[in-house]
Amino acid sequence: MGAGPAGLMPARLLRLAPPNCSTPAPAPVCAASRQAERFSHDMTALLHRAPGATAIDDRLRLARPDRIAATRSAAAGLAEGCTGSPLE
Repeated sequence: MGAGPAGLMPARLLRLAPPNCSTPAPAPVCAASRQAERFSHDMTALLHRAPGATAIDDRLRLARPDRIAATRSAAAGLAEGCTGSPLE
């Protein structure tokens, strides 16, 4: 299974339930687990240069904190991911 752009995991893999949700579990538990995994992936992509990243990948990654600081929706998304707010 190969990595996606900039060496990151393909988005389709992020939508899969983690192994602990393969057994019967309440839907909110699985959703919260997936949300935590997405947040972890996003923070890793934000803070670390991906192997094989191109110059444009680096510029996009470095521009993201500016977007988070400049737009309320991006800041809210980061805060919700960090605090584990329920998905709506």
